[in-house]
Amino acid sequence: MIYRNLIKQILEFSNVVKRWFLIRTLYNALSFFDFIKVPLY
Repeated sequence: MIYRNLIKQILEFSNVVKRWFLIRTLYNALSFFDFIKVPLY
């Protein structure tokens, strides 16, 4: 039971990390595209 709970916690933590990394990557991409758009206009 202890090992099962530990694995569950690790999986939940990895999901949180993946979600945070994805959000950060999207935010950086949007910021990068905004930075490119500024000199064009």
